[in-house]
Amino acid sequence: MAYPLNERQQVCVKHGEGPLLVLAGAGSGKTGVIVNRITQLMARGIPPAAICAVTFTNKAAREMRERVRELAGKNPRGIFIGTFHSLGLMILRENADAAGVGKNFSIMGQDDQLTLAREVLVQNGVDTDSFSEKHFIKAVSDWKNSGEGRDVFFSDDVWNLRMPQKPIAEVAGQYAERLTAMNALDFDDLILIPERLLGANDEVREHYRNRFRFFLADEFQDTNPLQFRFLTQLMRPPHNLCAVGDDDQSIYSWRGADTRIMLEFKDRFPEAELVALEQNYRSEQYILDIANRLISHNSSRHVKNLFSAVKTANRAVVFEAGDGTGEAEYVADTIVALKVRHALEYNAFCVLYRTNFQSRSFEEILRQRNIPYHVSGSYQFYDRSEIKDVLAYLRFFANHADDRSLVRILNIPKRGISESAVQRLLQYAQLNRKHLWNVLEEIEMCEIDINPQTLGGILEFKDFVAAHVSELRKTGNLAKAAHNLVDALQLEREYIRQGLDAQKVTNKLLNIRELMRSIEEFESGDRALPQIGEGAERNIFTYLHFVALLTADDKENDTDLPRVQLMTIHQAKGLEFNTVFVTGLEDGILPHQRSIENEGPGIEEERRLLYVALTRAKSRLYLTLSRTRKNRGLVTDCTPSRFLEELPAELLEWESTTAGTADLAELESMLLNI
Repeated sequence: MAYPLNERQQVCVKHGEGPLLVLAGAGSGKTGVIVNRITQLMARGIPPAAICAVTFTNKAAREMRERVRELAGKNPRGIFIGTFHSLGLMILRENADAAGVGKNFSIMGQDDQLTLAREVLVQNGVDTDSFSEKHFIKAVSDWKNSGEGRDVFFSDDVWNLRMPQKPIAEVAGQYAERLTAMNALDFDDLILIPERLLGANDEVREHYRNRFRFFLADEFQDTNPLQFRFLTQLMRPPHNLCAVGDDDQSIYSWRGADTRIMLEFKDRFPEAELVALEQNYRSEQYILDIANRLISHNSSRHVKNLFSAVKTANRAVVFEAGDGTGEAEYVADTIVALKVRHALEYNAFCVLYRTNFQSRSFEEILRQRNIPYHVSGSYQFYDRSEIKDVLAYLRFFANHADDRSLVRILNIPKRGISESAVQRLLQYAQLNRKHLWNVLEEIEMCEIDINPQTLGGILEFKDFVAAHVSELRKTGNLAKAAHNLVDALQLEREYIRQGLDAQKVTNKLLNIRELMRSIEEFESGDRALPQIGEGAERNIFTYLHFVALLTADDKENDTDLPRVQLMTIHQAKGLEFNTVFVTGLEDGILPHQRSIENEGPGIEEERRLLYVALTRAKSRLYLTLSRTRKNRGLVTDCTPSRFLEELPAELLEWESTTAGTADLAELESMLLNI
């Protein structure tokens, strides 16, 4: 199936060699440009294996791969379409020795990172109340993404003031050493280590430069300096990079994204061609006029002016409520009215907010109205404790140096090994520079103060591990080994012993059954998985890497169900809805208070955030705010967002207090008929 292209899209698709920057405005069909360019390259005789396309989520990579297959009429073997992290992982797996990592390395999740960080901080006498493990992990991540040496990056006095007990550079070094000792990598390492390898190893660098000739980078505005260096290390002149993105939608500076990479593209590649895609295929023109006016107040941007073929006389409604509850009631009542009047499903509606705390009042009112809803970013499948327990067993089976997974499973189910005993074992291991498993292996010879019950539990655990690892090595059948592991753990009995009620026990067992099904599908399925790369063997190591690289879009895809969607603006990026409510338009919320205090680039990013929110709407746009908010039990007055003054007044229709889209009698009738 061919995708119709407008004139500017065709220019991008037919571009020959050399760098190309595609300024893809919201809703301008950028994915169509990327997939058409890929198939166009193959039609010109470029081997699929010479094409490398990177993006930021597995969902985007999957969609890209499926559309390429549909357009090409076949599955192009050898092409790389995946995330930056999966590209880095592929290079590490293919060059583990050269990169200096063990072949069976673990990828450490966020929870394990935080636990390890807390251990390192406490061991260094750091007060984690004043300098938390989250702040520490963020600092380490910023350092790794900066490309600077540790001492240089942390030389800034600000860092030393925030953690005065010990130089942060020294503590960050200890954290990195602990990771290495466990043969574990964090997410930043998946790009940092390959980037360093490519820079230092001529043979490896030339291998990939010979392999890949054409590159496509989606969501280019979200790229950070490390990712950009990584990508350019893979290229040689004439730098066949097609970079597609929208600097007006750059909203991730807090995780390292740097708009200067896109804004200075011509400085880096003077020969680059720039093409702006301004025709929007999503929204009515009035929505684009509002968004265009707003974003024009930003100074650091490539100028674009979005337009649509859909012209209507509609205007955006701005509603000012008396308080947060009134705001939520207005949104709920308007959803009911619009659903009935226009025969819409509930999933046509999306409520957007700046921060998660704002969702509470909307959830309460929607429940009262019996309106089904879904909160994006709520408890995810792989975040459930029972799933983490089983995966920790598998991670430890794959990598006995993984102390964090070992600590989690040592007493699951209960084996009489107390928390204090675990801490003594860990201290002994660290003092003797050993892994925890090595200590357990020689436990009967170690001088550690443990009671007979603890010793018995450790010996039982060692026998348990030996039996299951032996089975896994003999058969190589991950699904069978996982089933046998779960059966042997007798988790139903453990949950009952913990005092859980019957429904909670059932839910946990159903979740574990779903995990077993996912392992079976992974091991036996033939569906391409962008996380692990084409041709990778499906074993325990690649399964654990697959799970570690799952992004939020993989864990949750409920936007197609008939429920009102509640989400932060960051979570809404890339999505679209018939009707959008952008809530909390007050100074201190949007823009956020930190940005108001810092001014400058912070305000510009908050403006981009609102721009993203506005351009999610296809037909109807509602902007809501409140005159007062309750904060920690105190009612405070609110100031309307300064951004409202930047919107075209002629395209706004103001309402206030209890005025809604229907009178009370009509609303009551509608509610009774739903």
